[in-house]
Amino acid sequence: MFSIYLLEDNLEQQAYYMKVIKNTIMINDYAMKLVCATNDVEKLESSILDQEQGLFFLDMEIGSQTDAGLKLASKIRQRRPFAQIVFITTHDELAFLTLERKMAPLDYILKDKTLENIKSKIIEDINLARAQYVEALYHQQKLFGYRIGSR
Repeated sequence: MFSIYLLEDNLEQQAYYMKVIKNTIMINDYAMKLVCATNDVEKLESSILDQEQGLFFLDMEIGSQTDAGLKLASKIRQRRPFAQIVFITTHDELAFLTLERKMAPLDYILKDKTLENIKSKIIEDINLARAQYVEALYHQQKLFGYRIGSR
């Protein structure tokens, strides 16, 4: 099961993003699950399952902290080097910091776009993350061993 996480402090936007994510999973019958959707950094951090993969949709600004999502992404990258991180934010000036800190985000979605544009980007990111996950599963080295007597 591929896990998806959402960090958004605007409850209306959070509900909209949750709906888009859940509908995308259901329509495509993906083996994915929205594990956590919250406005609390600590809650999201404690809900991260013990997997190498995962897709994280993070708002940069949580409450009065303009870089809360950035700090969380740094922790996620340390714990889960193969996790996919998507920033959804109004702070386009922080995009360069993600590169400076070597976070390698999958996408950077700006909230000043239309809801339809944001929706299509979220769907695109889910499809891309799933495709990369499936590709990685099929390219893992499979070994077969056997013995005949002592050899």
